Amino acid sequence: MNSNSHMFHIEKLNGRDNFATWKFSARTYLEHEGLWSCVEPKEGQEIDPAKDILAKSKLILLVNSQNYVHIQD
Repeated sequence: MNSNSHMFHIEKLNGRDNFATWKFSARTYLEHEGLWSCVEPKEGQEIDPAKDILAKSKLILLVNSQNYVHIQD
């Protein structure tokens, strides 16, 4: 692991039961990584395609795999 890597423990999204805490944790994580603007861009802001892919992949990995069926498309 390189010195720029960070270890975070964020509980995966299971559904409605932990959505509020997951949402807060996921947003904080993406803000820390400089990727939140991919989720909520400012008006007129262009989204870097590479950052968009990175943000989406990080979010998908924070979702319990049983819920992939709801987010695959």
